[in-house]
Amino acid sequence: MNASVPNDILLMIFEQLVCVEDAEDDDEWPAIVYNRRIAQAPFIVSAVCRRWRKLSLSTSTLWTYFGFPESINMNKHDVQRLNLLQDRVGNAPIDVVLRWYHEEMGSEYIYDLFYLVLDAILGLHLQWKTAVLEVPGTENRTWTREAFQSPQWPLLESLSLITDDEELSVPVASRLRLMWLDCSRSGSKVHLILGGYPALTMLGIDCHSEPIIRGLAPNFGRQLVELALLDDIDESVHEKIALGRGVFSRLQSLTLDDLRWLEQIEAPSLKKLVTTHRYSIDVDTEALRRFDHVCELQLCGEFKLHETIVLQDVCNITTLSLDCPSTLATAFKQRNQSHRFNSAVLRELTGFEPPIWPHLQHLTFGESLYHSNGNEQAARDVLFFVSARNVRTAQSDESATARIIRVVANHPGAPEWLEGSLRELISE
Repeated sequence: MNASVPNDILLMIFEQLVCVEDAEDDDEWPAIVYNRRIAQAPFIVSAVCRRWRKLSLSTSTLWTYFGFPESINMNKHDVQRLNLLQDRVGNAPIDVVLRWYHEEMGSEYIYDLFYLVLDAILGLHLQWKTAVLEVPGTENRTWTREAFQSPQWPLLESLSLITDDEELSVPVASRLRLMWLDCSRSGSKVHLILGGYPALTMLGIDCHSEPIIRGLAPNFGRQLVELALLDDIDESVHEKIALGRGVFSRLQSLTLDDLRWLEQIEAPSLKKLVTTHRYSIDVDTEALRRFDHVCELQLCGEFKLHETIVLQDVCNITTLSLDCPSTLATAFKQRNQSHRFNSAVLRELTGFEPPIWPHLQHLTFGESLYHSNGNEQAARDVLFFVSARNVRTAQSDESATARIIRVVANHPGAPEWLEGSLRELISE
């Protein structure tokens, strides 16, 4: 008997191969690397047999991934693929990934390839569903701004825009849920215009944030669940911002480079605060005490003891994480700064009475944990802190040895060396 898979089942399988949502890790948002597997999938499927080819060519949703490698790795085959995608996608919503490689000046051939693809993608802006774009500035060159001059992006749900162009503004996008703006490479203060985002739940800004924040609509932020502001407050406009404190009633997670932003934010539902060591000192104590409802604190970077003590007024912390989210780690690398956490601070914190964060229950690390004297000393610092603080777990009948190892080592992202080092130290 000749069995054949029905067309509708085949299409479900094909569409799974090109699904961007399934390919991305939520922890890695905003996506910064194009997915070669997804880019090739529809072409591979359409070359298997006549039936598969006919089915794939008649299904526009299989050709919606307009993802391309960084400019330095582009070649004529990417342009050929672009032409085929344009012919086959029809009016279906598309996913865009295109980034300029800044550290390589590039030949004229590379420039021509990149701008050819960029112009085509900008021309399809009414079909964007997700977009990860790194747009170079206009020095010594002009390029199409049709997408950014449009009154709106009607289908856009996720935008990650990296640019050093000082003239771009972001159009209205009523469906936009996730937005990441990175202007950190620009030498001047880029003024991006924001507005008309009623569905926005996640916003990240890695550039000069004050003009953006001050230019927001009065009701902006009421839907935000996550907010990241990766820059410091300019003293010259600090007082102006303070006149209009933002209310973020649903905000759950807040990431800050400069803790003085806490003086400008009301977030009664905030659960998680992520901060770096760069601008953590000169902050109003009363502003910190307003966030005593925060239960998770994540420290990113090489904190010193006095920079950590500042945060003791966020007093009801139950989970302490010593690691960098991917977006912050990327920002640190771009600025050539360390994003690792020195375990020596843990040992220094242990002797404080009353203890800092007396309700602490869980302590977690990523690969960024280190000590200048090596892994063994880092493990000793961890053991000393956990033992002295009696950091608890959900299983009260565990032995001290099992408890320490489980709390510290058995969680995603823990350094591979840590569990072995802890077992050796505990057995001494």
